[in-house]
Amino acid sequence: MPNHDMADMLQDAFGFHDHMTMPSSPEVVGAENSNSSVDAQKFYKLLEDANTDLFLGARVKKLEFLVRLYDIKSSHSNSDGSFEETLDLLRDTFPKSTILPKNFHKTKKLIKDIGLSYENIDACPNDYGGKPKAAKTLRYFPLAPRLQRLYMSRHTADDMSWHSKIRTKDGVLRHPADSPAWAHLDEKYPNFGNECRNVRLGLASDGFNPFGMSRTIHSTWPVVMSVYNLPPWLCMKQLYLFLSLLIPGPKGLGNNIDVYLQPLVEELKMLWNEGVETYDAIKKEMFRLRAAVLWTINDFPAYAILSGYSTKGFKACPVCVEDTELVRLKNCKKLVFMGARRWLCDDHRYRGWKNNFNGKVERRPHPNGLTGSQCLRATRGLIIKFGRRKKKKGTRKRKRNDQTPPEEDFGNWRKRSIFFELPYWEHLLLRHNLDVMHIEKNVTDSVLGTLLGLQGKNKDSKNARNNMVLLNVKHGLHLVTTEGNNDTIYPPASFNLLKDEKTMMCEVMADYRPPDGWSSNIGSCV
Repeated sequence: MPNHDMADMLQDAFGFHDHMTMPSSPEVVGAENSNSSVDAQKFYKLLEDANTDLFLGARVKKLEFLVRLYDIKSSHSNSDGSFEETLDLLRDTFPKSTILPKNFHKTKKLIKDIGLSYENIDACPNDYGGKPKAAKTLRYFPLAPRLQRLYMSRHTADDMSWHSKIRTKDGVLRHPADSPAWAHLDEKYPNFGNECRNVRLGLASDGFNPFGMSRTIHSTWPVVMSVYNLPPWLCMKQLYLFLSLLIPGPKGLGNNIDVYLQPLVEELKMLWNEGVETYDAIKKEMFRLRAAVLWTINDFPAYAILSGYSTKGFKACPVCVEDTELVRLKNCKKLVFMGARRWLCDDHRYRGWKNNFNGKVERRPHPNGLTGSQCLRATRGLIIKFGRRKKKKGTRKRKRNDQTPPEEDFGNWRKRSIFFELPYWEHLLLRHNLDVMHIEKNVTDSVLGTLLGLQGKNKDSKNARNNMVLLNVKHGLHLVTTEGNNDTIYPPASFNLLKDEKTMMCEVMADYRPPDGWSSNIGSCV
């Protein structure tokens, strides 16, 4: 009996379906197209393995067994040596008629023929462009074949048009397709927007320590692409989040990330300008697939790295820029942004509150963010040299030359982002997004730490009370010093809990059972 599941997978992977006229042999295809000949040879070889018994009387076929065994190795991070020893054990245990690869290399080669491979690109250890000194390896996973598979598979091709055919269009924001940014791109480029099968993407990246040891300083940067054509219950699933780049460490990238983004940006330019011929398994026709990146998603430090605008200093807000309202609190030595009320509606009650904010009424409108054209003008003439340069030994005193012309002031701009090489990037309505997860976590930590009075997390400190004096707000919470023994008295605030109230709060959190995937196990943290 042929293995229909594996045969269907191979047909979806190679785009050969039952209704299509498939070549009877690879040689016939080779007369028409050499590239098709290579694909046909791989297809027929894999199809043969999919219908070959692992051994006489076995309930699974050879290809299915090896795919499942390889999946176990990958899922549990088993070493190559353990995989080969497992093959040796199975070869000794199964009947002599068993057909198994001799080693891991042979197995990997067979699995690789299914497709979706990656490229190893030599990279310079100091993050220079040009001809590298091979000491780091950038792993690049081409995006176009993965997007093609979504339409070549009968299981996902119909879902790729969900945003156009099935989505409820009532003005409620449930999906990126409901956003003004999506509509703005379709309106600006109608040739792109009129084809609902063209793909809209999101790009997310951040550094992490793959070794999981806090004392080991290492930063590896994955670049992940999300497909927004899919419905909301699929587009954020791990299965449809495509790893595009794996940028090696050990040091952080900073502005040098543009050096490693080059292969991805070049492919994105090709997907926008030319597109790729793709087979639609639902309509049973070929069409030219194009793709565009709507925005990036990252935390605030990665925002600066990808956008080129520094998120540090007195003009750290990339939206307000010159209109950033910032106050330095002397007691805690922190910079605080005080202009958040400008984004509230004009009649919001918070605009008239003085005592709970900075002692002033807020009636100003919110600043308008920079457009792509304004960003290009702001970075015109800005020269960036990529690479991590060695520090010169010698005196730290800087030599001054009166004849040297003063450098042009670019504000917080550190580079022109490589994404501006994309023809449409300048005209996007929203180019960069902040990851809500980091913001929610930091705010939740501060609120819970203040309510429970946790050491290191409590924001109701002596410095915070003294800052209220400097801002001339919340007079009822100012510290009081007794005349006799100079003791400092903290007037109680409305959020200060008694011991019994803190105990009750901890008991509630310990018994909390969130839905699966909603959050981590809060009860284990209590």
